[in-house]
Amino acid sequence: MIPIVFEDDIDLMHFADEFIVKDRLASLENDVNRCLPTAKIEATEYAPFPALMYCFSIVDLLGSLYAGNARSRKTTENAARYIEKYMNYPEDKRRLLQKIYRHKIVHLSQPKFAMLHNKQIIAWFVHGNRKKVLYQGI
Repeated sequence: MIPIVFEDDIDLMHFADEFIVKDRLASLENDVNRCLPTAKIEATEYAPFPALMYCFSIVDLLGSLYAGNARSRKTTENAARYIEKYMNYPEDKRRLLQKIYRHKIVHLSQPKFAMLHNKQIIAWFVHGNRKKVLYQGI
């Protein structure tokens, strides 16, 4: 690997602005908007899973940047710390989010269909021909 070296903090901040804000977050917003229902896209045509996959990918990236190491093989732990600190999720909600969505979406491209959490079943399902994804829980 070739290390990235910055001349000074200003150079680092410029890189961060270009890479994170103007590139990754702008791309995320564009792609998520294409996955959600709008005036142009009927609810029967939207696809939320690519948006969720991309969101969790960005959270993993931001978690690695926060940890200062994107090569540590600890992306789940890095993301957990980022979610709790910067997204203000308490540990129990963060664990649930990662358990239902992140792990299954990253590895299987869809969340778990249902799971038991605090004596409550949390689930999603496709409803009829309308392909409307319904969520209960969080």
